[in-house]
Amino acid sequence: MPFITGEYGNNKTGIRISANQRNISVLSKIMKRKNKEMTTITDARQRSNITPGILVKIVLKKDQRSGKLTDGKVSEILTNSSYHPHGIKVRLSDGQVGRVKEIS
Repeated sequence: MPFITGEYGNNKTGIRISANQRNISVLSKIMKRKNKEMTTITDARQRSNITPGILVKIVLKKDQRSGKLTDGKVSEILTNSSYHPHGIKVRLSDGQVGRVKEIS
């Protein structure tokens, strides 16, 4: 019977369970909780995490299908709401407009 061992970073979680659907679901929930506790990734969908002058990676409208990211420095925040599921829309210092996908 196959087994799944959870692992993140260089540390093993010590979880070893049989691979049936219910147990995979439980392991997935445990790993998500562990990863949230161990990593602090800044959410690019929250307006409060983005300020003019920071370096970000955005996806331009023309690159949405390919997912190509463009680096730049935020000059203006264009989204008025505090949250947007696809990323906060910004204008970079070079004039390009797109949604923030990563904060550098």
